[in-house]
Amino acid sequence: MLRNGLRSVPKCLKCDKPVKFHASVTKYSEYCSAKCSASSVQTQNKKRNTNVSLYGTQNAANSQKERRAKDFFEKRYQSLETFKDKIVPLFKVDEWRGGLSTTKYDWKCVRCETEFRDRLKQNHPLCPKCDRSFTDIEKVIKKILDQNKIEYQAHNRKIIGSERMELDFYVPSLRLGIEVHGLWHHGENRFDANYHQRKAQVCEKKGIKLIQVFSDEIKFQFPIVKHKIQNAIRCNEGKVIGARKCVVRVLGKSECKEFLKENHIQGSDMSSIKYGAYYSGELVGVMTFCELRIALGHKTKQEGVWELSRFCTKKENRYVGLFSKMLQCFIQDCSPHEILTYGDGRWTHPTDNVYCRAGFEYLGTSKPSYWYCKAGEKRLHRFGFRKSLLAEKY
Repeated sequence: MLRNGLRSVPKCLKCDKPVKFHASVTKYSEYCSAKCSASSVQTQNKKRNTNVSLYGTQNAANSQKERRAKDFFEKRYQSLETFKDKIVPLFKVDEWRGGLSTTKYDWKCVRCETEFRDRLKQNHPLCPKCDRSFTDIEKVIKKILDQNKIEYQAHNRKIIGSERMELDFYVPSLRLGIEVHGLWHHGENRFDANYHQRKAQVCEKKGIKLIQVFSDEIKFQFPIVKHKIQNAIRCNEGKVIGARKCVVRVLGKSECKEFLKENHIQGSDMSSIKYGAYYSGELVGVMTFCELRIALGHKTKQEGVWELSRFCTKKENRYVGLFSKMLQCFIQDCSPHEILTYGDGRWTHPTDNVYCRAGFEYLGTSKPSYWYCKAGEKRLHRFGFRKSLLAEKY
């Protein structure tokens, strides 16, 4: 029996199958099943219109996904100082796939305008040019080079090309290499005792001057380290003052000690003869001498043989010829038979240095010495841990 005066049973608007009569609403359905109803154009249009009126978009699920993605960028990405004003995304927010750490996205570095692909995980993304896995102490040296607009290569393994050796920084225009050593990393016995000296010798053969800096020097003596690196890259903005304008005279112990602490990478010493150079009444240079030291392997003293222990000038300016002038003052006053000196191989080239230019003869390179480390933060000279000294203390 047909209802509502119909002569035939209505058919589904989607599949043309007969539909059922619903007594509760006293009419036939428009669709034969919920599946046909949901997939019909009319129902989909109705859902879209409802979503637009309620949520402002045709797809409510996509709207929630977009909001979640935007919240992610606001809370996790844009708030991180690591990326703020440094790296910007080149992909749309709705392309982000949530927390998948293996998915790479397109980014652009604001600093160097390099476009690259990287993940969004922990400390990533990182610009391959500006942020190539620099350690904290490497970033200090990197900042000095960047501030002085020096073109350099980072983590280069091709320059030396020998047994896994890598230069942390290499300045091609000056043929200058800079190595930064962390005390903890280099105290794990990963390298043999001669590794760093061997690297310096390889660089010397290739015509590269290599500077090697330890992390405790950066932490506790940064002004001195910065000054020495600026001199090496020829970016010292101080005045150039000739030695003829300076007056050299014997220096007191306390004044010498304070000056060395502020200007010499190895600090003060226990020398017996001290000279100071003064410019316009201000102390600008110190040179000290002592008898042969036991700490450097000299068991007995030799008459007329002295060691040049320390030489440094005030950090701000350059004092041309001051080394030779102060050395001549010592020679005139003490008439030494022979003068020995040691240059730190991490900072001083074996033959291209102030000693050779002043008349010293290069005799050879000493074996690397060992140091003790305090809590992985500061090096302590082994001479302070002699058995005789420890027996007196303990």
